[in-house]
Amino acid sequence: MTDCGGPQENLIRGETGLVAKGDDEESFLEGIRYILDRPEKMKQMGRAARVYAEGRCFETAFEQAWDLYRESGPAEHSELPSIPLPFPEKEAQTA
Repeated sequence: MTDCGGPQENLIRGETGLVAKGDDEESFLEGIRYILDRPEKMKQMGRAARVYAEGRCFETAFEQAWDLYRESGPAEHSELPSIPLPFPEKEAQTA
């Protein structure tokens, strides 16, 4: 990945991927050489990237926010309307 634009925000440098300088072929090649020379690091980064990406999906992010809302209790948010959970199958599992 390059340091141009937003995609670099979807990784942790050195843990879930590498970031090369944009418009710099040598930087990109250095990253490729680095990871090819370290197959165990490549596997480790791949596993870490999978876990990280799964934790950043919309449903997971929504459920985490929803849990915070639920944990805060209705007394603190009595002025807020009751909003049904948009993932009914998740509601059944937590009830």
